[in-house]
Amino acid sequence: MTESATTPQSGALTPAARVRSLVAILVSAFSVGLTLGMAWPLITLRMEAAGLSSLAIGTVAAASPIAILLVGPLAPRIAGRLGTLPCLFLGSALAALSLAAFPSADALIWMILLRFAMGAGGAIDWIVSETWINTVPTEASRGRVVSLYASIWAAGIATGPIVLTVIGTTGDAPFYIAAGILALAYLPTLAARRIAPTVGGSGSPKAIAAVAGVAGLSLAAAFLSGFGESIFFSLFPVYGLAQGYAEDSVVLLISAGAVGGIALQLPLGWLADRTDRRGLIVAVAVGAIFIGLAIPASMAFGWLAGAVLFLWGGAMGGLYSVGLILLGQKLAKGDLATANATFIMSYTVGMIAGPVVGGIGMDIWDPQGFVAVIVAAPALLLVIAFARRTR
Repeated sequence: MTESATTPQSGALTPAARVRSLVAILVSAFSVGLTLGMAWPLITLRMEAAGLSSLAIGTVAAASPIAILLVGPLAPRIAGRLGTLPCLFLGSALAALSLAAFPSADALIWMILLRFAMGAGGAIDWIVSETWINTVPTEASRGRVVSLYASIWAAGIATGPIVLTVIGTTGDAPFYIAAGILALAYLPTLAARRIAPTVGGSGSPKAIAAVAGVAGLSLAAAFLSGFGESIFFSLFPVYGLAQGYAEDSVVLLISAGAVGGIALQLPLGWLADRTDRRGLIVAVAVGAIFIGLAIPASMAFGWLAGAVLFLWGGAMGGLYSVGLILLGQKLAKGDLATANATFIMSYTVGMIAGPVVGGIGMDIWDPQGFVAVIVAAPALLLVIAFARRTR
């Protein structure tokens, strides 16, 4: 591994300082997640109201993950050069200003560029935040701390659309409110400025390859988590309607999966502090396979389908959180910033690939190709785990 500029300082923190650091980054993460949960539907609705095509809306949406993939390798170097808090400020300011400017965009190219800038700023904050959170806990508490972070982040995203139902989606004001919340998300970290870890790394292709060699199972878990979640949120509505559900019932079932992704992370984090974390990822993948196979039969009963999707959402979220826990365990004394950047990039690639592969699966076997693909994803993780163990 390359020499790291990340300071894994958890052992040097007093219990009070560790709590202060944890609270600061959790409040910031919730605020950023809340803004993302508001911004995604806001941008889509604004473009749809302007009469833009689905292709144009999809193209603008694609600018964000592309930004994550391009900026991801640079973020560790930027953080090392600027410092942790200035880097968080840069990311928050870039994303907030781009979001505030979006209502003024009068051409598709400007919408794409602003969405790209939002993705770049969000990528910087995301990478620095996850690196920070992995420096806070002791090894004995890493599972609970990281899973709490994952739950708080997901809860913020889930709360965003709820806030929109209160403030509305018409006019420019919702954009300005969301941008203001995002700008304020930086402020909680100031309370921990004297104990913030030094975050940085090389982000070079060599360093990324080294991370893949050491933490390949974690990266596979991140990829397949993004893969499965993106298929679920983009294609389950199609699957649910094909099974005879009304639109409002489909929305409730999607919500059940989202709630499971939030609620089950803390129990999994607790288990991660008491069991072999590599084995736990495999167990979560096995669970995801059997839960996925139960989806078609459960759709005959709405309450049962909700329970199954709750568990499935928890399993997909668990692949991400346990993968992140294992990543911190393996690389706490290595190039943690580059490792987290690589982890997030893997998740993003999964999110890009998921709807494409899922759509192909449903075209081949309509509608059960949806189930076949979401079952194949955790099965692939088992193959990767077995191959790495054998090697």
